[in-house]
Amino acid sequence: MAAKTTVPEEDITCPQCTDIYCLPVLLKCGHNICRVCLFKYWEWKGLRECPVCGIVSDTKRPPINLALHNVAKEHKVLIMTSSQNKCCQHNEMLKIFCHNDGELICLVCQLSKEHKVHECSPVEEAAEQKKAEISASLESLQNKLEILKNTKEKWEETKTYIKTQAYENETAIKEEFKKLHQLLQDEENTRLKALKLEEETKTQIMRKKLENISDQINTLSSTISDIEKALKAQDIQLLQHCKEVEYSASGLANWGFD
Repeated sequence: MAAKTTVPEEDITCPQCTDIYCLPVLLKCGHNICRVCLFKYWEWKGLRECPVCGIVSDTKRPPINLALHNVAKEHKVLIMTSSQNKCCQHNEMLKIFCHNDGELICLVCQLSKEHKVHECSPVEEAAEQKKAEISASLESLQNKLEILKNTKEKWEETKTYIKTQAYENETAIKEEFKKLHQLLQDEENTRLKALKLEEETKTQIMRKKLENISDQINTLSSTISDIEKALKAQDIQLLQHCKEVEYSASGLANWGFD
């Protein structure tokens, strides 16, 4: 059976390769050429001219004739479909489906020894049966898909809940430790202030003690110096001032260290 098309085959045949058009481009002169054929011709010729009439093209990339391209494409599909629907052994149309072998056969094949005892049915009937079987499988797959989608949705919700819960817990932990840090900081400041006060108090006490002992050292040093001078003086002078020296020495001898 010949393929049906809306235009004669010669109208959709490339004049260069004599095959059905493949991406035909429209030249300025009105001729159509396969794009690959045209570029090969130009490369061979060294000149951008039409292979049919020789008119030079004014563009390096002529536009694709989409209308012609679609017609040629449709024609190729019809030819392929017609070829596929014929029995390769008997060149008859495949009108019967063999259920035993699971293949399309022609009427001649059905009467042959190979398929004579097989369960066969017309293509339309077999197609309806297969559609019913496939539809049942499709429904099962669609149900499974729906279950998977619902499961995914629940898991997405669980994932979102986990992230939200983790964020809330993280915020609570940070807030709790912020308070603890503040408490520790306050406690640290309180203790440091107490330590500073204790340091200042004790330092003040020691300052007074140091001032007092410094005064005693100065007084004692001065008295010792006077005694040493008296001991070096002449006897008469020593005896004249001995009471003063002894009084000063006895007074300092009773000093204590507070």
